[in-house]
Amino acid sequence: MRFAQEGYPFMLIGLALAALAWALIPILGVWSIAVAILLTVLTAFTFYF
Repeated sequence: MRFAQEGYPFMLIGLALAALAWALIPILGVWSIAVAILLTVLTAFTFYF
């Protein structure tokens, strides 16, 4: 529970960066898909633990 409270800002930042990465795929191209997937997985991991 303590990590969830301390990690809350990281969750929000990760979520915002993941959403931005997914939104920029049409502009930046195929390579940004890897970044978007990585950020999504890291954010989900932070939310889970």
